[in-house]
Amino acid sequence: MIKSLVLIAFLATLTLRRVHSVPIAALEGRDTGWMEMSTFWIRLPNLDYRKKVVVSEASIGGSKIAGGTIAEKQQFPYQAAILVNFLDGSGVLCGGAIVSSTYVLTAAHCMDGSIDATVIVGTNVISIPSDDQAVEIKVTFHDILVHPKYDPVEVVNDIAIVRLTKALVFSNKVQPIRLPNTKEALLDLANTDATVSGWGALSGDEYVEINDSIKLELRYTNNPVISNDVCSKMFQDMIRNFHVCVSGDKGRNACQGDSGGPLKAILNGKPTLIGIVSYGSVDGCEKGSPAVYTRVGSYLDWITQHTNVPLEN
Repeated sequence: MIKSLVLIAFLATLTLRRVHSVPIAALEGRDTGWMEMSTFWIRLPNLDYRKKVVVSEASIGGSKIAGGTIAEKQQFPYQAAILVNFLDGSGVLCGGAIVSSTYVLTAAHCMDGSIDATVIVGTNVISIPSDDQAVEIKVTFHDILVHPKYDPVEVVNDIAIVRLTKALVFSNKVQPIRLPNTKEALLDLANTDATVSGWGALSGDEYVEINDSIKLELRYTNNPVISNDVCSKMFQDMIRNFHVCVSGDKGRNACQGDSGGPLKAILNGKPTLIGIVSYGSVDGCEKGSPAVYTRVGSYLDWITQHTNVPLEN
């Protein structure tokens, strides 16, 4: 058993059109159940077998991938934002990846238990009022498929499919990203340059607030994939062969609000979706610790079984 919590999901919570700060948790000492925490904690991987929860928050305006760069227009046409709602009135901000005109991939921990969601594509800016460039599509729980073996305790099979109720019209602003083929799914990705993008926070102490003048700009960062053996030094036995770990060197990393977002690499000369943002270290997204992604190549059979997404040879 791991003696201290080292995981935090990269979620940002929404309540009454407001995205609250994401708590930073550390485990040490007495037993404390997740259910006595705020609604947000129910959305995190259920790590109640670990001990004492210590929560701290800070409030700094803005929304950025930790250490990230503002994206150029049309740089990430496959990027989606997903505003997810739950029965108790809470919600989360997550990312997603367009993989066809009718399907988006995201994280299971974003969608598990949701009642509906709004998928936003075609824009680098999440704003109120909505950006004129944005395409918004509402979906219900009938359109959301969480992997049947998703386990919020072990944080495995953290992947979900969102079926769009209206087909996307592709343009220079909206494009799918290719999936790895069956050969690429077996590649050792260590030392591969990878790019993660999203509207998440700049640091683990930051929060994103949605109000009448909000403007969240898409950001990205480039970091190399590290081997699972190296990653296990931080996350111990949580790392499996269906995970991809990316270095957090120089404080560049996914952060709160980036959950479910795409990790891209160039495979055989083509931009390819290799990962989905899952979780990171409680030390904070800007502290240099690696981030953990669901390895998309490990789920090709499941994805193709439930979507119309073709695989290249």
